[in-house]
Amino acid sequence: MKASRSKRFSEILIENGIINREQMNLLLEKQQTVRKPLSFMVVEAGYVNEEEISKILTTYQKQMQIGDLLIQMGLISENDLKLALENKLKKDDRIGDVLVREHLIDENEFLRVLSMQLGIPRMICKKEIMDLELILKSNEKYLRTNYVIPAFKSEGVLTCIMADPLESTVTDAMTSMFGCEVEVAIASKSEIISTIDQIFSTTKIEDGLTAMGIGDAGIDKILVIDETKATKEENIIVSILNFIISDAVKDGASDIHIEPRPTLLVIRNRIDGILYRKSDLPKHIAPLLLSRIKALCGLDVAQKRQPQDGRIATKIRGREIDMRIATYPAEYGENVTIRVLDRQAVLVDMNKLGFNPLHQKKFSEVLNYPSGMILVTGPTGSGKTTTLYSSINYLREKNKKIITVEDPVEYTLPGITQAQYNIATGVTYDTFLKAMMRQDPDVIMVGEIRDHAAAEVTVQAALTGHKVFSTFHTEDTTGALLRLMDMGIETFLISSTVICVIAQRLIRKNCPHCLVPYIPPPETLSYFKVREIDFERHKFVHGRGCPACRNTGYHGRIGIFEVLTLNDAIRDAILMRKTSSEIRRLARNSVGILSMMEDGFYKSVKGISTLEEILRVIYNAESETWAGRTADEIIRACEGFEINTPAAAQVKPASPARSVTPAPDTVEKEVKKIVPKETDKEQKPEKKSTSLWFSDMDVDIRL
Repeated sequence: MKASRSKRFSEILIENGIINREQMNLLLEKQQTVRKPLSFMVVEAGYVNEEEISKILTTYQKQMQIGDLLIQMGLISENDLKLALENKLKKDDRIGDVLVREHLIDENEFLRVLSMQLGIPRMICKKEIMDLELILKSNEKYLRTNYVIPAFKSEGVLTCIMADPLESTVTDAMTSMFGCEVEVAIASKSEIISTIDQIFSTTKIEDGLTAMGIGDAGIDKILVIDETKATKEENIIVSILNFIISDAVKDGASDIHIEPRPTLLVIRNRIDGILYRKSDLPKHIAPLLLSRIKALCGLDVAQKRQPQDGRIATKIRGREIDMRIATYPAEYGENVTIRVLDRQAVLVDMNKLGFNPLHQKKFSEVLNYPSGMILVTGPTGSGKTTTLYSSINYLREKNKKIITVEDPVEYTLPGITQAQYNIATGVTYDTFLKAMMRQDPDVIMVGEIRDHAAAEVTVQAALTGHKVFSTFHTEDTTGALLRLMDMGIETFLISSTVICVIAQRLIRKNCPHCLVPYIPPPETLSYFKVREIDFERHKFVHGRGCPACRNTGYHGRIGIFEVLTLNDAIRDAILMRKTSSEIRRLARNSVGILSMMEDGFYKSVKGISTLEEILRVIYNAESETWAGRTADEIIRACEGFEINTPAAAQVKPASPARSVTPAPDTVEKEVKKIVPKETDKEQKPEKKSTSLWFSDMDVDIRL
């Protein structure tokens, strides 16, 4: 970085009129005592909001000193930077090398910020996406000494992965060696050396080019073109796409996002509901990659101004995988989202969905009712489809005739008649559902109730004696009942047909490999309105982060639920058009409904997840503030034991949780029941908090 163009963050704020110099001096003076990044302090002081701060950092990232940028993003502290600068002066290292070596910042986080600042792709360094012929023609010693790999060549541009992208002598040498323009990407030294070792240790293979295809990705032929007729450039694009998809499947990703940016192409995977930035690619390969994806699913390659949808069915790593492709024309090119649908993953045993004992008992009972409507509600990505398929799979084993109408058919199940609703055919939901009822079904599944016509016919199907399953997009169980009313369905029809409503969310589970005990902070506990928490008896654990969970502390997901079974009192409330909060209060007293917050609290006490993760996916409803129960009451209720529900629901000021700190030896004895012994062997430095303002960081998540 050139000092002449580097600016301090404080100067940038003053230049943009966010704050004057006098106000800045006061904040800098206060900063000496509170030890917070300046970006956090100006937000707390009300001078600017987080969105504006993010915009400023993005705009001026190239003009800021790298150390100052890391501080303002909350990745390091002022003391960390001072320590690094002292070591840098002694050893003449780059600031980033010192920060990483001293464990003051994670190497991947630093490379991501450097990539963002310089506008250079942070590229995954894997043999599967490289042109081995280019690499094998290079001098191995030179590549090792200078930490550089010529990855692939496309449209006359050579992409080189380097540990130091500012080393102009290396880029000049690569330009001279290959006689073409060179584009630089960033990777760590360890990644580059590991890849060089892997490539040059396999030079004895019969044909080096055969490893350039799918390698050990295990992707079925549908993703491979005829190599005898393909150009080398086409083979490279196939190799890259194959790796992107197979790597996502290996990581258990539910979605792959391919997003063109001004200077690069970003690949992000959604894993356990969170977006992780997997790799960057050079911008010039975006058209070739997108054309390849379109060709695979039969989309119009020439059409770039309209959204398109397609589908691919293939076999990856021995598993049947369906992929739904959706393109979207955006400012810098077409975005592509690939929904990865694992046919094996959806067939979750009903006992493994995550129901607590009380919810499991209630839902099993309503599943065995001969008729009635069961609604599953929640936002997109909350696991509704998995719950529906697990339910009809359970009924399929009871020799039931099951027929579905879905948009689209996400998974194909044997023994079930499934149909896809396509509005382009002109056939309405009304026609579909009437035709379904003439097929003599025992069970009907409607993918989603979207309008009055669909709602009316679905209710009529339940009224005529069929078991009907469907989904809604509402926040909670009582919201689904009000939504039906809002759609114009008569209240007597709702009360006569609906037998159960389930609201659900998906939360991340604690990583079993790095569990440690902890006591949730008071501000977190206050959201749950739980009374009388005794930390000597009510244990909480969380993952501290390890390689198995990508240092997140979480691995895998499980559902949290709210199950409302309707009785006469609730049906009467529906007929009287009571409000949502009134119905919830009645359900609390009459059927002992447990909210998702309480189910989440129970799962946290059992060590399955954390309270912080519950708050990430559920807002604190005002209607629940009157319903505070004690910790023991919630645990007993979730386990199916009766509690004095009306007394628990009385309006009481929530007493603060008992902050009883257990003795260290007591904590260790209890946590060993949950924590594997291997975790005692590994000691890892505390992970630093990361500012979540930057959409270009590794994790796109808001807590």
